[in-house]
Amino acid sequence: MKALRWALFLLILIGLLLLGRPDDAITQSFVQRADEFRASIDYGLAADYLRVALVRQPWNATLRVKLAEALALQHHEVEAQQALAEAEQLGADATTVERLRACMG
Repeated sequence: MKALRWALFLLILIGLLLLGRPDDAITQSFVQRADEFRASIDYGLAADYLRVALVRQPWNATLRVKLAEALALQHHEVEAQQALAEAEQLGADATTVERLRACMG
């Protein structure tokens, strides 16, 4: 009976651990910090911060869109277009991507 309780406890614990997605919290904190840099008009620092985040999460389309936005504000259109293309391939919101493309060109 005691072994059954421990097995059930471990099963519930593993289930709870699998439900948590720590990457979502990381994404939100990186985007929030990059927005703070952008608000201070330090677009270069915001772009650098997002590049670091992309090393940790290369699959993250939201971070790539934010990077493209920061690069566009620095007038690095080629790099911004590349980041947008990568974000689009990763499944970024098509409306956001097209809005940023329209703003750049």
